[in-house]
Amino acid sequence: MSGVDDDALRESREPNLDQIIRRTERWFVRQGVPNLVAGYGFRRHVLPRMASFLGPAALLAAAAAGVFVVVARPGPTGVLLTGLVALAGFLALVAVSALATAYGIVPLAVQAMRHAIADMRGSVRLQGRALPTLLFVTFFLFFTGELWQLMNHLAWGKLVLVLVLFAAVTVFATSARLRGEVDRVEHDLNPNRLDVACVGTPLEGRSRATVATPAPLSPRQETNLLLVLATRQLVQAAVVGLGLFAFFVLLGAIVVDDEVANIWIGEQEWHRSVVLPWLPSALLRAAALLAGFASMYFAITSMTQTEHRQEFFEPVIGDVERMLAVRAVYLDLRNRVDSGQPVDGVPGQRGDGIDTLHVHQQE
Repeated sequence: MSGVDDDALRESREPNLDQIIRRTERWFVRQGVPNLVAGYGFRRHVLPRMASFLGPAALLAAAAAGVFVVVARPGPTGVLLTGLVALAGFLALVAVSALATAYGIVPLAVQAMRHAIADMRGSVRLQGRALPTLLFVTFFLFFTGELWQLMNHLAWGKLVLVLVLFAAVTVFATSARLRGEVDRVEHDLNPNRLDVACVGTPLEGRSRATVATPAPLSPRQETNLLLVLATRQLVQAAVVGLGLFAFFVLLGAIVVDDEVANIWIGEQEWHRSVVLPWLPSALLRAAALLAGFASMYFAITSMTQTEHRQEFFEPVIGDVERMLAVRAVYLDLRNRVDSGQPVDGVPGQRGDGIDTLHVHQQE
């Protein structure tokens, strides 16, 4: 009798299938890929998660407009313009919030910070592997007078736009590689791989010998995965670029004195750095430009060259492969439960269905 009671108690403590699926959906949200949740949509998932934020934001916008009207005491036209500005600001906030919620920007940023910290902790190994090759590409460019003349006149704002252009090229290259990686993972659903992918997730131990081929990714799902992959690539490239920037600044501080700067820049009067007044501003800008170019080169070659791919890109794409493998098991389990098939001896019935809206409201 006690054995039966123990079995019943153990079963009562085990999560049921609905709970497992809910937890898996929460896991997708925490990983920054909410679009991998089956049936993910604006009305059922995005809007409820925004509701708790939009209410206080609307009150804050109205309060700010009211305070301005009371303090400034504008005329009727001023009151109308104040209301329109407050409304436009609120609508812009809604649009940004909707986009950030739909694609999991906040958890994606958290994951990016964790990866950045991990890369910084392992920066000695990362820099030791990457810097020699990147210096071979960029070192001699540092000593060209044309580069210094350009950097002496190039504003920081325009330089930032150039760095953004480098980042955009990296994202486009990552997008081109993503489709091939997705196809490879979708056609490699062997049980051992799925078991390993599900370790540490709510689906641990729930994969089976034969998993149905998941539905093809929608454009939104591919975009979400691209954000994950591109963010990870850009974080790793930024860590490498930071090391290269520091190297060129140190090199310039050693070899570039005022006389050399006069010759390379071609002018007797040149701009000095505000932060480091003993160094030319052209030095910092040249270091930033070369570091940005080298970071783009590193990110692209890590995806294309075999040796670099195994060293740098495989750990990055491994995160995406794991998400896709977990998605395959998740969809297989969900479909079996929806169709009423027994799962490990548990009847596949879901009652009223999974309340994913409630799940995401609690995130």
